[in-house]
Amino acid sequence: MTILWAIVAITFTYYFLKLFIKVTSLIFKLIYRIFIRLKNEITSKKAVSKEMHASNEAPISSLRVIAESMLQLDKSQDSWKIILDNQRAFLLCGNDEPEFVWNWTAGKYDLPEVKEEFINNKALLTLNDKSIPINYASDRSDGIRGILALSQLVRDQYEIRYCIDSWHSSDLAYLVLRHSDWQELETIYSSEDINYRFLSLPLSYGEFEAEAFTEENSRNYSKNS
Repeated sequence: MTILWAIVAITFTYYFLKLFIKVTSLIFKLIYRIFIRLKNEITSKKAVSKEMHASNEAPISSLRVIAESMLQLDKSQDSWKIILDNQRAFLLCGNDEPEFVWNWTAGKYDLPEVKEEFINNKALLTLNDKSIPINYASDRSDGIRGILALSQLVRDQYEIRYCIDSWHSSDLAYLVLRHSDWQELETIYSSEDINYRFLSLPLSYGEFEAEAFTEENSRNYSKNS
């Protein structure tokens, strides 16, 4: 009888600990997402305030024009300055939520807004009546995972490509264009020129990591470029 009670106690303890760990993990993920959302809201308000008080703002360049300005550079020149000068045009992603990253650019460049929501503890990105799950890992890869989900969500109309010259930044940069814009650029510039600046996004994080962060793509330009 004593042995039976010991088995019951051990079994109960095992399942209790298993449930405790699961609940704790869910709570941690929820707190993490709330923290990121609050940070994004603060960043957004600061940036909007800065834009509202800016004077003599230059005309907004289209996303395609910005892409062309990067492609027109000599290969000895870094395109990072163009990214910095047009930050709102790029999906700049460190650990920010994909909803914030996309809508921040969408608000300025007339792109459709997306929405992120949690259903049954699953993160989903939604555009109109289409939804895509986000495979969050609760680590620094979440920003990239969010972009990959965005890429799948909008792929009927748009293509997101990784800007290779942002490799050194904590905020990797991505550029979104309509398929027709990418296709027209591909008739003007060679595949070599386009692939030098932009990387088409694969489906998985593992594939992206293998393709994006190669030694060849980790370029160090001269300070004068």
